[in-house]
Parts: sequence; structure tokens; C-alpha cells
Amino acid sequence: MNVMVIMDSVSSRMGRLALSALLLVSMLALMAPLTPASAQTQVITATPGFINLGMTTTIAVTAPGAGSYSIVVQKPSGAESSLPFNPTAAGQTTTAVFGNASGFGGTVNLVGTYNVFLLQGTAVVGSTSFYATNKLLISFLMVTGGTCDYVSGVARGAKIFAHISVVYASNGGPWTNNTAGWAVSGTLPTGKVVASWDSFAKAFEIGVSPNWN
Repeated sequence: MNVMVIMDSVSSRMGRLALSALLLVSMLALMAPLTPASAQTQVITATPGFINLGMTTTIAVTAPGAGSYSIVVQKPSGAESSLPFNPTAAGQTTTAVFGNASGFGGTVNLVGTYNVFLLQGTAVVGSTSFYATNKLLISFLMVTGGTCDYVSGVARGAKIFAHISVVYASNGGPWTNNTAGWAVSGTLPTGKVVASWDSFAKAFEIGVSPNWN
């Protein structure tokens, strides 16, 4: 009996000690300062990252520190254009346009990935890329001629029109008669026909005069 009492007493003290240690660890954990998470800053970006041939993109750079850097754009062919960047402190920014004469001087005239690097000497400090496509999205709506909103002064049934809409695949922007080098044509049973610009419908147009009722 005495032995059992002693053992119960020892077990009780050990349990209290374990509970006290657990409470102490929990309190220390609550008192320990939390280190906030921070997002990593991208030192070089290209916006937009998806463009059509002939368009431009803006290269933005945030200096990781003072020093002499080079901003390099490498075409899919491997040809490079570069600009110097000489910040005096970390966090300084600069922007330059690729695709016109006022920026890097290079043009977007090749389909593929354009790699962009921030170099310090020969070391790559940061990199990004943008992609250029030559694709256009084409849709058309067949419209009957006659006294309708599209064509006036033509007897209904005398003519039909294909109204062709063209947009850039990269941004959905319209391809119009003001676009440099535009050319839209279609093939009829009688041969190839060049489309004209319909300023009212805001679309390229091909008119057909079939013998139909």
C-alpha cells in the first residue's frame, strides 16, 4: 500500500511538470515575433508579353543596386539590341520601348520569343521574355443587298456582300484600311477579288452579283 501511494505521488508530480513544460513552450511560441513574408520583386518586365508583328512592348527595370547595367533584347534570330542603365541606388527604375526608333531601335519583325536580360558585366541579374505572332483572326458576315442598313439604293436580291472583319490575335485590336500594307481578297467562282473598305460597316467588303431570287 505504501509503495503504491509513493508511486502515485511521483506520477502526479511528473504529470504536473510535463504540463508546466508544455505551457511554457506554448507561451514562448506565442511571444516569438512572426517574420512577415514578402513577395520577390521582378527586376525586369515586358508589357505586353504577347504582341503581333510591328507592335511595341515596354521594358521596365528596377535596379537591384547601384552600378552599371545593360538591358538586352535578343530576337528569335539571336540578334541583340541593348541600352545602358546606370542607377545610383537600389530601387531606381527605367523604362524603354522595344519596337520603335525612339527605344531600342529594333523592330518586332520575327515570329517567336524575344528574350530580355538585365546584365551587370556578363552576369545575368534578371530576365523575362515576350512573344510575337503573325496571326490574325478573320470572321465574316454575309449580308443581302437592297434597302437595308448596309446598302441603300440596290434592289433586294440583286447583290450579296461578305463583310470581313480582321483583328490582331494578340490583343483583339481591329485591322483596318489604315493599317500599313493591308490587303484583303477573296476567291469567287469567277476568280480572285480584292476587298474594299466599307466605312459604314467598318469592315472589308466583297460584293457578289449572282443570278438568284
